[in-house]
Amino acid sequence: MQLHLSIFFYLMKFMFPFLAVVVLCSACTKYRNQASIPDNNTVPTNGNIVFGSLRINEFICKGVNTKAQTYFQGSDAKWFELYNPTNNNITLESGHWFITDSLEEANKFSIPQNPSGNQWTVPAKGFLAIMCLKTTSIPCPSKINSTFSLSSTEGAIGIFYKPDSLSALIAIDTIRYSFPSGALSGISYGRIPNGEGPIIQLTDVSPEASN
Repeated sequence: MQLHLSIFFYLMKFMFPFLAVVVLCSACTKYRNQASIPDNNTVPTNGNIVFGSLRINEFICKGVNTKAQTYFQGSDAKWFELYNPTNNNITLESGHWFITDSLEEANKFSIPQNPSGNQWTVPAKGFLAIMCLKTTSIPCPSKINSTFSLSSTEGAIGIFYKPDSLSALIAIDTIRYSFPSGALSGISYGRIPNGEGPIIQLTDVSPEASN
């Protein structure tokens, strides 16, 4: 019995560093893709808006969906939706927030003020849809209307933030998607639960509502 214990402790002496590395690597793998979310009790400001403050939550990049068409006042536009996982409203200050369909061109579209001259806001635990029209016309004034469209086969969506103190843009959330045969017409793709997990095909279209 004493001999067996001696062998056990001898093996553990050499195996312990290896086991520690395995446990550490497992922990890193589990959390390395997890978004950094600001403290929910802190109002996001120029100093604490970071990756994950807003999440790209749902999008349609091909075809017409009658439910979405009704919601967007008859527009057939492609669109994507932002989700705010914090407990505070986030104001999209004009000149500070940018959206794009090309992650290599982060400042492709600067989010303007709304038609009333106010800033757009993503409510706490709420949503904001952005239309991708590739036109300067505004068929749905109640929503943000970008001047780029979304590819129906392979593309990207990104939202970026520019603090007062920096010239570079901060990536708040970005996704890349690829549909070798093209996206399904009128079908939306997004995250479940809201703002978490990979992009998947959704069973229902839910603009500015929970997936």
